[in-house]
Amino acid sequence: NYAVDFVNGILTIGKATLTVTVNAAEKTYGDADPDFTYTVSGLANNDTEQVLTGEAAFEREPGENVGEYAVLVSGLEATSYIVQFVPGTLTINKAPITLTVNNQTINFGDTPELGVGYNDKAKGTDPAKPTISFQGAALKNNDNRASLGLTLAYDDSDIKIGTNEGVLTVTATNENYEYTYVAGDVIVNANEGGLILYTDNKADYIEELDKNEATIKAY
Repeated sequence: NYAVDFVNGILTIGKATLTVTVNAAEKTYGDADPDFTYTVSGLANNDTEQVLTGEAAFEREPGENVGEYAVLVSGLEATSYIVQFVPGTLTINKAPITLTVNNQTINFGDTPELGVGYNDKAKGTDPAKPTISFQGAALKNNDNRASLGLTLAYDDSDIKIGTNEGVLTVTATNENYEYTYVAGDVIVNANEGGLILYTDNKADYIEELDKNEATIKAY
């Protein structure tokens, strides 16, 4: 009862989505960026990464301080795929550094001051002031004493003449470094012509003192 006509149809094969994801990377503060890489997912029909043409171009968010920065990739194509790019992250980690306060000898009544001491002799050092030695890693990205935010603390609460019980400590505020602090000792000499009076563990320098009215502790 029917005449059967056959009409051809069309199968449309759409492009598959291929994802190019930037791999996570990291570096230490002050180092050069590593070579960025990517991972491909979504390949079909036993295809390999060879289907990609072009050259991967990486661009990262600017910045050199410790933290996380986005890394973008572009420049790749594939005939049978829609290429989707997923950014990755570059993590900049703190650089390890040891700050050592060099020992110093001062006259009683003087207060140590923070000098400029670096491994780089060209920066100069004031020999009259305690200096800071940097060990474990050189200063990075043109950092210096000012950019480190160094603070020197001097504890003379239990100081005695000829001993090293005075202590110099240093701290820093620059968050791009992982610090190890090493305190320095202070050797204290008596000033010429002076006497030392100890009262309640507090040392006071006395220019003139009537020996009949005070007790002098000799050290």
